[in-house]
Amino acid sequence: MTSTADAPQPRSLPRLAVQSALYAGASQYLVFGVGIVKAIVLARLVPPEYFGLVALATVWTSYLTVFRFDLRTVVVSEKDPAPVTLSVQFILDNSLMAVGFVLAAAINYVLPRLGTPELWIAIYVLLASRLIDSLSSTPQYLLERQLRQDVIARLTGIATFLGFGLAIALAWRGQYLAALLADAVIPFLVLGIGSWFAAGWRPSRLWDTTVARDMIAYGYTLWTAGLLGKIIFELDDWLVGTITRTRPQEHLSSGLRAEGFYSRAYNTAKMPMDVFAGMIGRIGLPLYAKGEALGREMLIATYRRTTWLLARLIFFSSTVAFIATEEVTRILLGSTWLPMVPLFRLMFLFVLGRPFFQNSSQLLLATRHEKEMRRTVAVQAVVMLLAGPPAVLYFGAAGASVVVSVMMIVGSVASEQYVIRFLGVPVWHTYILPGLLSLALVLIFWALGPALNYHPIVTLGIKGAACVAAFVAVTLLAERREAEAAFATIRENL
Repeated sequence: MTSTADAPQPRSLPRLAVQSALYAGASQYLVFGVGIVKAIVLARLVPPEYFGLVALATVWTSYLTVFRFDLRTVVVSEKDPAPVTLSVQFILDNSLMAVGFVLAAAINYVLPRLGTPELWIAIYVLLASRLIDSLSSTPQYLLERQLRQDVIARLTGIATFLGFGLAIALAWRGQYLAALLADAVIPFLVLGIGSWFAAGWRPSRLWDTTVARDMIAYGYTLWTAGLLGKIIFELDDWLVGTITRTRPQEHLSSGLRAEGFYSRAYNTAKMPMDVFAGMIGRIGLPLYAKGEALGREMLIATYRRTTWLLARLIFFSSTVAFIATEEVTRILLGSTWLPMVPLFRLMFLFVLGRPFFQNSSQLLLATRHEKEMRRTVAVQAVVMLLAGPPAVLYFGAAGASVVVSVMMIVGSVASEQYVIRFLGVPVWHTYILPGLLSLALVLIFWALGPALNYHPIVTLGIKGAACVAAFVAVTLLAERREAEAAFATIRENL
């Protein structure tokens, strides 16, 4: 039976959704604000090749932990996870994580020259952070299931300030690699320890072979999709960091410098989703799961309202990011990082498509349509495998940027089609108005480019203010009813 605490209540779901979204948004904006200051300092203290080194080590770490199943959905979407279910999930998660250390040790022993000593140090440190994550996986999943974004937000804030201080201090002392690794590890450490205290769950020796078999079968389905995800989201980094070393026209000492620019552009391309749509993305899976428990009509209404708000946030933030990339780069990172500007702009379709792909994928996962999601990811993987290597070989990092844009649009369209088949309600019209407005603003500022020859801060202010005014005006004139309904829901449930 469903416990009283977890039982979905029609009147409580909007309140839980709004409050969780606000906490998630607050933590995301805190991370964003502190991250800006941190990026300004680190970009000026740490050479680009160290960023490339950590980015490449991150890809290797992901491949070494390839056998770890994604069991998050089992806990988050289960109506009432039994103690034995939680125990089995915890045991499986950590057992599979241990395989990564075995693989790393074997590869390092058999092929010691595959990477530099610094690269292997980074790999082992990042593997340790993933171990911390697996050891705290069950408490974290339980907090997500209960929509306890207030707890997660507080832990995120602690990790943000702690990582900021430690990374800057190490970089100032010339410990460049240690600074970037500390910045990567601190969030796992703080969130992991904090989740253990907040969730109140403790591991046990409970084991059920039937539960384990079912969990492995379900996890295997998600694992195949995740395996494909390692291709679509990480193969490009490996290609840029490896192939560009053999391309003399890059005029770089190694592929790590090219990877440094590309990884910075790629991480910047995720900013609209991570920051402006983070509050939606972090609660999407449990929100849709609870919406389905309340009935099909509630699920449809929840998806419609969420997608409408998401579209406005993403088109607005992506437009500002595209037209002001050069100004933001000069202000935050300095002229050294200007080679990332064209790479970011070539990723524009990736910037737009990824949040919508995540949104539709979360609905498919929450409603146990993971096979449809896997087919979508398979299509994206085919695009990356076929187009990625030749694009990077002939065009370098720019080729990778174009491929990820094409790949993401293909995936977004495919996943949206599966959602439409399941819900029976298309939402394509939701994207038309903000999409046309975004296109118009890009063309206008492209034409006005030579005339906006001011200080970067002044130019950024002009472009940002124009985008805010345009989106607010169009929303009030053409979508006042939808906007009032969205804000009414927020006000009623604060």
